[in-house]
Amino acid sequence: MNKPVKGLTPMQKKTKEAITSLSKVGYAPSIKELALHLKLSSTFAVRRHLLELKRKGYISWLTNSARTIQVLK
Repeated sequence: MNKPVKGLTPMQKKTKEAITSLSKVGYAPSIKELALHLKLSSTFAVRRHLLELKRKGYISWLTNSARTIQVLK
C-alpha cells in the first residue's frame, strides 16, 4: 500500500487516488465520474473535496472548465 498522504483526510486521499486512477485513460475524470467511482450520490461533495485538494496544493483545477483536474503532488 502507498504511504499515507500527510495533511489529507481519508476521503481527500481517496479522491486524489481516484483522480490518478481515472486519469490513466488519457484525460481527467469529470466530477460525475469521480462521484460514481467514490460511491457518492452528490457531486457537491466531490466539489468540496476538490476545492480542499486545490487549496492544499495537491491538485490544479479550473473550476469552470470540464476535465481540467491534474494531480500536482
